[in-house]
Amino acid sequence: MPDLPELLRGVVSGESPAVREIEGPKGRWYSLQALPYRAPDNKVDGALLVLLDIDAIKRSRDFAEAIVETVREPLVVLTRDLRIQTANLAFYDAFKVSKEETENRLIYDLGNGQWNIPQLRQALENVLPKAGGFRDFEVTHEFESIGRKTMLLNAREIEQPLPYGRTILLAIEDVTERRQAQEAQQQRLASIVESSDDAIISKDVNGIIQTWNRGAERIFGYTAGEAVGRHISMLTPPGRKEEFQDILERISRGESIDHYQTRRRAKDGRILFVSLTVSPLRDAAGSIIGASKIARDITEEKRDVERTRQLNDDLKQFAYAASHDLQEPLRMVTSYTQLLARGYKGKLGADADQFIAYAVEGAQRMEDLLRGMREYWEASEGGEGHHAAADCNEVLKKVLLNLQKIIMDSGAVVTHDSLPAVWAEEVALVQLFQNLIGNAIKYRSKKPPQVHVSALKNGKEECVFSVKDNGIGIDPQYAEKIFGMFNRLNGRKYAGSGIGLAICRKVVERLGGRIWVESEKGRGADFKFTIPPRD
Repeated sequence: MPDLPELLRGVVSGESPAVREIEGPKGRWYSLQALPYRAPDNKVDGALLVLLDIDAIKRSRDFAEAIVETVREPLVVLTRDLRIQTANLAFYDAFKVSKEETENRLIYDLGNGQWNIPQLRQALENVLPKAGGFRDFEVTHEFESIGRKTMLLNAREIEQPLPYGRTILLAIEDVTERRQAQEAQQQRLASIVESSDDAIISKDVNGIIQTWNRGAERIFGYTAGEAVGRHISMLTPPGRKEEFQDILERISRGESIDHYQTRRRAKDGRILFVSLTVSPLRDAAGSIIGASKIARDITEEKRDVERTRQLNDDLKQFAYAASHDLQEPLRMVTSYTQLLARGYKGKLGADADQFIAYAVEGAQRMEDLLRGMREYWEASEGGEGHHAAADCNEVLKKVLLNLQKIIMDSGAVVTHDSLPAVWAEEVALVQLFQNLIGNAIKYRSKKPPQVHVSALKNGKEECVFSVKDNGIGIDPQYAEKIFGMFNRLNGRKYAGSGIGLAICRKVVERLGGRIWVESEKGRGADFKFTIPPRD
């Protein structure tokens, strides 16, 4: 160690104690410390050399420094007095500074004072000493060389053996692009919120309005300046005060409310029908700090539904009355044409006989159509209040008794599995099964008709019924068309009004289910329908 004499003279002359790291002849590392030796009168009377084996520490530190150098995140090691002991390559690259102008300098003096940031001072001088470190301390600053940056700082005090003492590891993450993306996303969301036709409102846990978009202005009539800061209950119509409190309590429990239909009062006093979707708002820690609400004005939709319902009621009454009132004159027409057919057959010539036959057939067909219309509208009546637990095995027994004659005449075989009980109106179920089984027998092939009725439950706990036959089948392209009113795929080859499957669909839909057919022409048909559970 060539400079050892000079080192000792410096210590004796009053300079600060000196420390050197030296490598021994066998490759081990030592720390050589030169300390002043003081006599009893406290005067420096020489120098004291202390040699410490730091080989393990040195190698561990070298290993750690190698790791630090390979990390992409800028890292800085500070001394206790906040001087930069060392920094990694990522720091130099990110902040465009050199090693020479960085090491052993006070961090606040770095880069012409660019790091003299009040937020950083607060973190290093106040937060760090009390807590021993800090995490995700966000700092935004304008740097001369690299522009405006947003950084997340993480620091930890590290106690090292002598001669290093206490140091501070400071990690710097550049989150500028992430924050810019978040801000852009927030701006896009804000733009969407502002341009929405729906009212989008946020409120705190006490129900005080925090934000109010243009959709809310349009629907409720209040400007944002009039609404923000007021309690959300300003929209409450008479008799609905408790509803607001219930919504706030549900939000405080972390529940969401989806498509809740209710009434609200606009600024001009109008009562509006609205559909509400309300969700809790949470802070970064997950605590509920308020709620966001989307309110859609469905006033016109409600009015349209009511007008449609009234129109349907009127149509039902008209169709029912018409079908009923036309029955009597139609019977007279049918009776007199039949009398003509019996009394004058062969007397008026072949053409007259044919014309009379056409008249009788037409009158009978009209009678069938009127009866079918009446049955269709009857299938539309009733509702949940008429439902009860109906055993489908008993329903099927009644259906088979009703169809006994055509079963015997056609030689049909009707079989069934054990069927479940469902929540429905028994009369409607009889109508449903009778139409499906009757059609299966009617549209038979040259083989004797075979009909099988079964049921199972699907994943939704719905009962899926099947009425399967070996008849003439249906071309798949007509699988939807056959459920329309008066739709007959086979013309007048088969008797009927063409309204049976429309009645089946009406019955099933009134029960909350759906009906469809699986078939190919010439291979029979499998009519299936679902009936949901009572809940």
